[in-house]
Amino acid sequence: IKVYDIDNRVWIPDSTNRYFLILKNNKTCLSCYNTLLTYLMKLKGNNSNNKIMIISHVDSTVLARKLEYKRVRTLVPGIDDILFDYKGDDYPMGYNETMNHASIFYKYQVDITPALLLFDKGNISYYSYKDIYTPNGDINKGISILLK
Repeated sequence: IKVYDIDNRVWIPDSTNRYFLILKNNKTCLSCYNTLLTYLMKLKGNNSNNKIMIISHVDSTVLARKLEYKRVRTLVPGIDDILFDYKGDDYPMGYNETMNHASIFYKYQVDITPALLLFDKGNISYYSYKDIYTPNGDINKGISILLK
């Protein structure tokens, strides 16, 4: 995956860490982030090798990144970091030959968020909003088994 930090540097994951990467776009359930964060914090425990991060789908401008960074820090204050997957004319949703990668949101056909990528020792598993939540907004018991 190719995503960027607040300073527009490509994020390079540490292979010893397990990353819970929460995906966020504009089609989102804002109250669902706290439910998911609470659940992931329990899974994370005191293990410093478990990281909870958000990947937000934004325009590639400095202003867009800074505004989204502030929004996400307010929405989900307990996360380890915020990363960005770009959209816009220079970073289309589809495959981008110049950058030689596809947007994560396009690759996984992300619709409603939060969705989740589990990045563990180079293996990536994707869980959609419908995989994570029951119709009444609780964490799906099936997903809890997969993430442990």
